[in-house]
Amino acid sequence: MTEISRRDNARRVFSWWPVGTIVLTAIALLYALRPSGDLTVKPEGGATPDTGRVPARLRGPEVEPAGWFVYLVDISGSTRVGARKGRRNAQTERDTPYGRSLDLISQSVSGLRRLTEALPQRHSVIAITNASLYQKPLCEITVPKVNLFTGADTVGMLHSMEQCDSTLRNTRWSARTDIRGALKLAGLLLEQKPGKVRGIVLVSDLDETLRPGQEAAVPSLHGECVLLVPQITPVVARTPSLLDKRVETWRQLLLEWGASRVAVRTVPAFSQGDLVRFFRECGKG
Repeated sequence: MTEISRRDNARRVFSWWPVGTIVLTAIALLYALRPSGDLTVKPEGGATPDTGRVPARLRGPEVEPAGWFVYLVDISGSTRVGARKGRRNAQTERDTPYGRSLDLISQSVSGLRRLTEALPQRHSVIAITNASLYQKPLCEITVPKVNLFTGADTVGMLHSMEQCDSTLRNTRWSARTDIRGALKLAGLLLEQKPGKVRGIVLVSDLDETLRPGQEAAVPSLHGECVLLVPQITPVVARTPSLLDKRVETWRQLLLEWGASRVAVRTVPAFSQGDLVRFFRECGKG
């Protein structure tokens, strides 16, 4: 009887063996073919993708700027006077010739983006100070080139413009005004740059006052286009003939130092349209 029971149990085990084998095989196949949570396409040849940096957009190789612009901004004490009394400090600073001229930087950068033939661009801001040649740019702004694949990093550009404006508004004023030193530094920065347009925007009351015994620099402007933007200070407002004399003196000096063309726009007459037209025409020449 026991013998018969053992044979029956063995028969049952062997009868379930094929079914169990099929079930286990099916489970193994389902596990092997399960969809993976990582849907990235892995490169061939055993290389592993760089997961640490995932670009927001396709990035091409770095392109040398086609437009180079240097802004020389007068931060001397004579440009920080003339505000109305009895106002808050921030508002008082904006009412000075210096404060009014600061908006020209952001306006210029925004306007020159329309020079599509000279993109990308590099804009550097230099202070006209005691010894202007001995310094680095206060700030730099890069204007990217827009194309179908990469788009443009306008967020980064706008952030740089805001930082630059904040830096300029918090810059301590200078007791002296070394305009020639600033122009020489601008010439050195732009020397042999391969861009289609190389320009200088000089924002100053054009009243140069060097330290006693300081040697005046001799700028070398290698065919740069120069836009002269005279600031109208209280002294100039009381003696308008000073403006004409200073403008003519500096215009002639800039041409002697190698500028290809010089245009003049006072702060009240400044416009983006004039700026773009000047550098476009000057760049073609």
